[in-house]
Amino acid sequence: MKWQTKTILAYSAEGGILVLRLRQLSYADKDALTKYLQEWYVNGEPIVPSNTDMSRYESFESMVDRLNSTEVDEDWVPTTTLFCFEDEMIVGAVDIRHYLNQRLVNIGGHVGYGVCKSRRGQGIASLMLQEAKAFLKEIGVDKVLMTTNPKNVASQKVIKHSGGYEIESYVKKNGNLVSRFEIPNDWRLDEWRI
Repeated sequence: MKWQTKTILAYSAEGGILVLRLRQLSYADKDALTKYLQEWYVNGEPIVPSNTDMSRYESFESMVDRLNSTEVDEDWVPTTTLFCFEDEMIVGAVDIRHYLNQRLVNIGGHVGYGVCKSRRGQGIASLMLQEAKAFLKEIGVDKVLMTTNPKNVASQKVIKHSGGYEIESYVKKNGNLVSRFEIPNDWRLDEWRI
């Protein structure tokens, strides 16, 4: 399924209206992506979702091509990666996995999202998750699996706000836990508010 750019209107924490666009990355977005990633680097944070880190690719253009490709490498699943824009600035990104392999059942799940530090706590992650759920519903996913670090309370709040409930954690080989959640995907977007 091809993603169409979506404009999302939401109330900000300050009572104003946020106008966000959720879309795939294009060649024209190099400066916006560079500024977005710089905020992650300056704060010493790993970029989430990791496939939106330009340092993993040979060039910006190869990143755009890879993220927008429908071809899948062996041991990977089809994904749709979207960036959340406010005006011409990227404020977040979401990676939607169309189905899960065993690795993603344990760590990763159907949806991975990240919001730059300066824009956290404004409902952007919740909006991206709702749009990801709508996309997954359209392709037949009735139960969304999400995973997070047990210390990431903010992400757990987003997941629970979206109807998620915790299921059995996964234990990594090093003994660290991965919190896992399921979200029933039986909602209607027009009935949902942040």
